Amino acid sequence: MVGGISAFIGAAILGPRIGKYKKDKKTGKKVAKAIPGHSLTLGALGCFILWFGWYGFNSAAATTTDSLASIFLTTTMAPTTATVVTMIFTWIKDGKPDISMSLNASLAGLVAITAPCDCVDALSSVIIGAVSGILVVVAVEFIDKKLHVDDPVGVVAVHMVNGTWGYNCRRSFLKRQRRSRKRTFLRRRIFTARHSASRFGMRCRLDSRYYDNRILCYQ
Repeated sequence: MVGGISAFIGAAILGPRIGKYKKDKKTGKKVAKAIPGHSLTLGALGCFILWFGWYGFNSAAATTTDSLASIFLTTTMAPTTATVVTMIFTWIKDGKPDISMSLNASLAGLVAITAPCDCVDALSSVIIGAVSGILVVVAVEFIDKKLHVDDPVGVVAVHMVNGTWGYNCRRSFLKRQRRSRKRTFLRRRIFTARHSASRFGMRCRLDSRYYDNRILCYQ
């Protein structure tokens, strides 16, 4: 996220490349002109090398072998979903799939899943990746056509926009995880209390009137 913000500031200061923006003679407005890379094959190779390296990057958050396996799963699901969603989205929007944008989407999915990689499940990582696939397309076009900031490889959309999205996902999913753990802990307390009280012919229930969720036992 910080790298994306820095890239946006740097691109705005340096200005666009020669020939990137031209004035429309009819409307007088700036029109963005695409300057494609020289080799999509090398671009795809670089993307997959980054993807492979990301497993080592995200796995540093693992504390057990089970969490390591979960991180590998989420680090696979999010970029895969983002790539497919972007391909379908650009296909519907432009009439053909955009390969370079789809490659950027895989990196966007990796960036978005980095923060919450250790605290989400497979379904959540698919949702994060799907949103990333839409965000990267919208952000690239907004920065290029509306703000007129020349970002040659979509760094701002990938790192700033999707980095922010991933950080917010970690906050929301962590809260959900804490609530789930609290419910599990309370269920175990109730089960233990009921099991112990049944020996003496007593019943137990959870009383939420108390801040510590006391378990009350009665005849």
